[in-house]
Amino acid sequence: MEKLMEVHYQDEAQKISLTGYADTLITDSQYGRLVGIRVGGYPEVVSGLSAAICGGGTVTVSTPDGSMVCTAERGQYRRSMCCEGVYAVATILWDQNATRKTDTSKEETENEKENDENRQENSVQTQEHYLLCAAGNREALYHEIDCASTIPMLPQFADYLIAELQQRGILTRCTVHSTTEQLDVWRLVCTVRDSNIADVITDGLKSGAIRIPGAQPGEPDAFQDITGVSGYLNRFGPVIAARIRGQFEPLYDPAAEPLSEAVLELNRYVEQTAGYPLYGAQLAAAEALRRRLQQAKLGLLIAECGSGKSKVGSLALQAYFLQKHRKCLHLVLCPSHMTGKWVRELDETIPNSLSAVVQSPEDFDALYAEYIRGSQTVFAVLSKETARDGYMRRPAVRWNVIKRGFTCPDCGSVIQMEFVDCGKKTLVDATPDYFRTETRSNRKCDCCGAVLWTATTAEEQSEWVRISHVGYVHRRFAGQALKTCKTTAAKKQLDELERNPNRFMTARGACRRFPLSTYIKNKYRGKIDGLIADELHQFAANSGQGDAMGELFAVAKKCIGMTATLINGYASGIFYLLYRTCSQLMQQDGQAFAAQSHFAQEYGVIEDTYTVTEGGYNSNRRAVKRKKRSRQRPGVSPLVYSRFLLESGVFLTLTDMGKELPEYEEIPVPLSLPGDQQHAYEQLEKSFQELFKDRSREGRRLAQKLLSVYLNLLMAYPDQPYGHKPIVHPVTADPILVPEDSGAPTDETEKDARTLEIIRAKVSAGERVLLYVNWVRLDSRTRLKCFLADAGIRAEIMEDTVPPRGREAWVAEKLRQGMQVMITNPGLVETGLDLNDFTTLIFYDMAFKLFTFRQASRRSWRINQTAPRVEVYILYYRHTMQERAVRLMASKLAVAGVIEGGVLTDEGLAAMSESEDMMSALARELAEGIRHENAVEDITASFRKMAVLHPAHKQNEQKTVQKAENKPVQRKIRPILQPAQQPEQLSFWEQAG
Repeated sequence: MEKLMEVHYQDEAQKISLTGYADTLITDSQYGRLVGIRVGGYPEVVSGLSAAICGGGTVTVSTPDGSMVCTAERGQYRRSMCCEGVYAVATILWDQNATRKTDTSKEETENEKENDENRQENSVQTQEHYLLCAAGNREALYHEIDCASTIPMLPQFADYLIAELQQRGILTRCTVHSTTEQLDVWRLVCTVRDSNIADVITDGLKSGAIRIPGAQPGEPDAFQDITGVSGYLNRFGPVIAARIRGQFEPLYDPAAEPLSEAVLELNRYVEQTAGYPLYGAQLAAAEALRRRLQQAKLGLLIAECGSGKSKVGSLALQAYFLQKHRKCLHLVLCPSHMTGKWVRELDETIPNSLSAVVQSPEDFDALYAEYIRGSQTVFAVLSKETARDGYMRRPAVRWNVIKRGFTCPDCGSVIQMEFVDCGKKTLVDATPDYFRTETRSNRKCDCCGAVLWTATTAEEQSEWVRISHVGYVHRRFAGQALKTCKTTAAKKQLDELERNPNRFMTARGACRRFPLSTYIKNKYRGKIDGLIADELHQFAANSGQGDAMGELFAVAKKCIGMTATLINGYASGIFYLLYRTCSQLMQQDGQAFAAQSHFAQEYGVIEDTYTVTEGGYNSNRRAVKRKKRSRQRPGVSPLVYSRFLLESGVFLTLTDMGKELPEYEEIPVPLSLPGDQQHAYEQLEKSFQELFKDRSREGRRLAQKLLSVYLNLLMAYPDQPYGHKPIVHPVTADPILVPEDSGAPTDETEKDARTLEIIRAKVSAGERVLLYVNWVRLDSRTRLKCFLADAGIRAEIMEDTVPPRGREAWVAEKLRQGMQVMITNPGLVETGLDLNDFTTLIFYDMAFKLFTFRQASRRSWRINQTAPRVEVYILYYRHTMQERAVRLMASKLAVAGVIEGGVLTDEGLAAMSESEDMMSALARELAEGIRHENAVEDITASFRKMAVLHPAHKQNEQKTVQKAENKPVQRKIRPILQPAQQPEQLSFWEQAG
């Protein structure tokens, strides 16, 4: 047995000297750098020595070849330590993630623009990877190179690649001294986007040293008969699946592993209370989540609408805590209209439990007292609005007549603000506009640090008055705010305040209330066992609701997040959610909380517009002005899933249940406008196109300001060709366009007639109809209700005045009274409600929100739906903006299906490459005069491919597409994946974590 190597650590600056022993040492002789070391001895000595090495310094090791001196770099290592009795072992290895993390300095978080420039400079630097593999195992070395590089390569390239990388100095062997391990360590240097490795492979292909199978003339071509992605997957799907299974091992495989006893026990309770057991896919998802909670704090359930997320999530959380053999205290955070439903679901799912809706700190204290006295597991159900809402704050500064400025309430000094003049920053006395809203700059006094904002109530009268759409206005300076105000209601309030500064004015919405999430965080830290965050996507923004979820997540021991649509299409849409739930991964990835733009640049789509202005013909010197404008576009890199979500997520769809679901089909219904209305509509389009033809600076600004107004008018005019306000200039208020009245409120349009025709047929068959109307500012809802009443059909309108908590009860009461048609805005029922009584849904008009359409259209297609078929009708007028919107909506739906594991089609993958939102795409097509002659056929075909039809029904269809695309997709549960262990990994690597 070889002797251990003596290790001596020296830090001259701190005057620290430590000595220990190591059995393995890895150094990079080119830089004199310590790459890895494993030390052993007494726990105190090992802990101190390993911590000192990770902090940086000089390390001297007595090896069999002589004394070796190397440098340990500060903050560049990861350390793992284990103890057995009085002996301890610590393994220290170079950490590539730590290298990325240190690229972010504290100064970068203060100035985002400077942050981006610094990162751009860092991005051009090379990255160094240290690869560990079994000694002499070239196959294992190739595998490590393949994992470290983003360049695609084949195993047939291994011998050429390793030899050429060594010859060019890209791959260098490190020095290894070990008394126990037989391993090789290599340093791989990668330039920007791994271009140096790409050059090696490109040169090899050019010279013929390596070649792609099937690329040589005369060889069999495997791609000869493949014309699209569907054909590619049909040919190579088994090979791809086998490779995925070889690289990733599921945390739970329902086909090979049994369910835990805890999950089965809870499922038996569900069957007793609800009258039915959970489906196998639901139980598999719960088991996967339970195992995930054994390894980490967070588990994600990404499940389709109607797949039973509430039962699956609560069952998984309780199954994990059953092994604790004690009662637990859990929180449920959900939208306000779902609190009652959650209480019912928990009562059906969790035995020996108490569930209650909590609306105040007093309610939570009482529920906690009941938890302490009793022996039951307690669930506190909180609405996201209740958890967020707190007291309102107003400025505490006061106007000092003598000092002529706003003074601090504590020290009395005049508050100053930063003013930029010609690029030079100076400090001046704060103006009233400085305190419109609370910001980081005006929150505290620079002299004494006192907070400059205080709590307020509706009855309290102070120097400051809160004006809607404006902010806080000082009574003395109401006239200044009036000059810059734009809204009519705010102008009226400011005018009254200017005329009577001492008048009584209330702050609407202000009350004595403390945020419930903050209260729980401060008082019950360490006492909350679990958190279920329902509709997790609603907490993704940098908002009060998101912060409330972050506070509750911080105090809970385990958390399950549930949603049907985790990402809204933009990379920035998930940035804050990732920082709240997995901040460690974000920091390891080099992401700073104050630098959202860097995350969007790395994982999203950024459109940079450069404007270059040359000097005039009479300029006396060459002058060129450059301007850069960046804008975020829809699009998310798949790396977001692989780096942050893959190990946490369980995906579940309705088709995973293995149940004979009812048929579901979205049916577009094209209509035609009358001649006079079509002519009036075309005049509106021409006016829009003329506006966009002006490419001057002022013309572009005007078009940008009026874009939303024009698009809304073009979408609404076909449904209501009368009563529209003129479009006026945003500055001069001069009328730009006066829409022509080509109809009357008493006229029955073709869309009205077709809607009534569908409703009559469905009602006569004994069905109920859900009628969606997006444009509530039009009179469509009242007109439709009158037409239905004349036809003898009972219809009710659900207004937004119905409180969210009472919407479920409102629907039940109206159904009991005999309601046959419910008219509502889809945004009121898009989440949480089960509307199984309505088997026909009609979209009278279309809005621009894909998420709302997807959620609202699935309100009736759920696993507990007993009807044989659910139909969704989408009505639109041909050759109008409505047709363009429906066509783009079909394209976006195909993208969503691809991302979430639905039917993989060529059209869906092609649409994924389009990084343009709906409003921008509509405006571009309209401005360019683009017409789609076959739009009706394209729309019908797109929705037909997304339909879920029974095989017997499909055979009777006259217009069919390929059989493989028409069949309902049957898939097994997709469990959590984690990287599989490679056989060549050694114990040294394993102990390093």
